[in-house]
Amino acid sequence: MSYPTSSKVFVLNRLIEDGGVQVSGPSSHFTLTTCAVTPPSPNGILVQLVALSNDPGNRLWMRSAGEAEPVRAYGIGRVLAVGENVKKAKVGDLVFDQLAWAEYYAYEPTGSMRVLNGGHPLELPLSTYLGVLGLSGFTAYLGLKFVLDFKPGQSLIVSGAAGSVGHVVVQYAKNVLGASKVIAIAGSREKCAWLEKHGADRAVNYKSSEFAKELAEAAGPEGADAFFDNVAGSVFDAVLPNMKPHGKIALCGAIAQYNSKETYNADALMVILMRRLHVIGFTCRDYTDEFPAFEKEFTEVIKSGKLWIGEGTETVVDLRGRFEGVPETWEGLFHGKNNGKLISVLAD
Repeated sequence: MSYPTSSKVFVLNRLIEDGGVQVSGPSSHFTLTTCAVTPPSPNGILVQLVALSNDPGNRLWMRSAGEAEPVRAYGIGRVLAVGENVKKAKVGDLVFDQLAWAEYYAYEPTGSMRVLNGGHPLELPLSTYLGVLGLSGFTAYLGLKFVLDFKPGQSLIVSGAAGSVGHVVVQYAKNVLGASKVIAIAGSREKCAWLEKHGADRAVNYKSSEFAKELAEAAGPEGADAFFDNVAGSVFDAVLPNMKPHGKIALCGAIAQYNSKETYNADALMVILMRRLHVIGFTCRDYTDEFPAFEKEFTEVIKSGKLWIGEGTETVVDLRGRFEGVPETWEGLFHGKNNGKLISVLAD
């Protein structure tokens, strides 16, 4: 299979420390360059980027990456060439892996690379493999089953509930695991209405002037058994008084903090102490062996209709022919421009 001789690539200008990210203009943290496309190494593959996953966690990589390094991101690529030692993938396969903000990318696959089709048609829409059946869904699955050890009949609060992980947590907890009550926190009336349609017993807008009062009313005097936190910051602080003593908190993300120099209210630690709360941070890296079980279960519950993957679960941005729009699209995560998973489509 022939392939182009050059590729557009975004590289990092300088490390991104505390404070906001500049994605355009003369002060942008990113530079659009053109690089030669080279054949893969004996242990590598060459892919055409088909779709990119836009994740808040990219912000953390940007704090430690080397300057002039291609911006890393998870995505789906179509294999154009393989090195002589590569056995896991073949030309024409669609693979999911940590790739880059690039049109074409030659690299050595990670141990977690997944071949999505293996020469067969995909069972579900391509975007599903970046969202509900990708790391977003896997994170929701792990947080509920392994970190919170969530049981039928328990109650749950979910922050960032309209995001790529949050909406899966809401649906999976209510529709599959049998939660007695799911309280979702999101940033608009429209998002709250969608969540109440797809599993939340009550959805609360954190931008409301009455947010603390509305959250307390939703939780009730008994409080919640568990809290799946995707945002940190002031929302995290507001939830703590609404937890039952000895309740469990899964720390999944901190999107409210990634671009901020501010720190938490120290009083939160006192609430954790007095309520004897269990606060547990986690990442998918701790549970990589669980992915096959997750994939099998979630494929089944999607097909059964218990997990909705239609409208509202993803925001797909068509960047075919507009590769320069990659950084701005990613930045939309931090301004609430997405419902569910934010995906950039780069090629057919």
